[in-house]
Amino acid sequence: MCSGGRSMNQKISIIRKLLMRCGKEGDEVKFLVRGLQTKLRCRLAEPTVLTALAQSFVESPRE
Repeated sequence: MCSGGRSMNQKISIIRKLLMRCGKEGDEVKFLVRGLQTKLRCRLAEPTVLTALAQSFVESPRE
């Protein structure tokens, strides 16, 4: 995945982009977040996922 001093920012950016591409129904978002938390063991801390989730909602286009 990402390593080094800026790895958390890189991970947040990747997750944010994935979340912004998810469908509007919520099932894709739910699966993605659950997978990133611990079940798929992607070495991501909870703050990384929460930050990316918040940023994706702020940056997503309004309807």
